[in-house]
Amino acid sequence: MSLSRFYLAPGQWPEQGAPRLEGDEAHHCSRVLRNKEGDVVEVFDGRGRVARARITAARRDGVELAVEAETRHPPLPHAARLLPALIKG
Repeated sequence: MSLSRFYLAPGQWPEQGAPRLEGDEAHHCSRVLRNKEGDVVEVFDGRGRVARARITAARRDGVELAVEAETRHPPLPHAARLLPALIKG
């Protein structure tokens, strides 16, 4: 079973307390995927921080989470850049 993953910007992770999904991520979590209270999801910050969290409340203005486990992955040794090729118009 795979968990739904949601991006939470590094500045939105609280020092203490529970993280909260807002905006598009909250809408996608609660309305599109229909996750509800008690469901388990994964949140990440794009810098190696990943947390497994249980939804404690899913409301219109946001989704509140309770972190069950958190890990940090070291940065990759190489950066990858994708450059689109221009096509003839």
